[in-house]
Amino acid sequence: MRVLILLITLFFVPNAFAQLSDNSSPLSSDFEDFSVKYKTLNYDLNEIAGIGFESENNLIGIGEDVHIDFFEEATLIETESHSIYLLSVKVKNAEAIRIDFLDFYLPDNCKLYVYSADRKFMKGAFTNENNKVHGRFAIQSIPSDEIMLELNMKSSDEVMPSLIINRIGKIFKDRSVGECFEDVHCENKNDLARSVINWEFYEEGSSGLYSCSGSLIRQNVYLDDLKPYIFTARHCGGKAELETAVFYFNYQHRDCDDNQGILG
Repeated sequence: MRVLILLITLFFVPNAFAQLSDNSSPLSSDFEDFSVKYKTLNYDLNEIAGIGFESENNLIGIGEDVHIDFFEEATLIETESHSIYLLSVKVKNAEAIRIDFLDFYLPDNCKLYVYSADRKFMKGAFTNENNKVHGRFAIQSIPSDEIMLELNMKSSDEVMPSLIINRIGKIFKDRSVGECFEDVHCENKNDLARSVINWEFYEEGSSGLYSCSGSLIRQNVYLDDLKPYIFTARHCGGKAELETAVFYFNYQHRDCDDNQGILG
């Protein structure tokens, strides 16, 4: 459906936030032989079958409430100067995994990384710049059936972080831009390419994880005059949980008329 609504709430409610990372590397990357035995939390994608969501086209996954204290489950490795905490999450047959936190607090000099088991896809480091009063934080989907959460902190630090994993998103379907907006690879327009977004959200009171396309509006890329307004389809996000919604900007297909989307 091409009838659109204006989504202004994201940018003006106090619950909205961005993912801020410094693109550094985790300390475990320095290990020549990374053969540490760490704990893995195992889940099964098939456990979501038959729950009544199958007919919803923009459904991409299901969130499982877990309420896990990261530090109670993670494996601790001590070096001369740092403490390294490792925890693996595996979802059998999943296309991707997403994590969101109910209580997220990182003190100074503390860094959190989330990456696929093969380290081909990595997000972080997340630092204290992501601390919010409400304590919520969501990390974008990692395309793998197993992900690693790694926290690095100085051994001398006296203030401990707080990381309560609220929900594990089991993603079983790739997101796609769909037919609501023009395919930017079929239109040679820089301003159009910059405007396309994809957003991923849970609905309040539901375990369903949804993906929808959208578009930035009133953007003048050439003059760097950018407005915080998003159009999205009327059937998308009416009850979105904005505290944990994730937005992907410069979202586009790989090629013209390709059905698979990539992240910009």
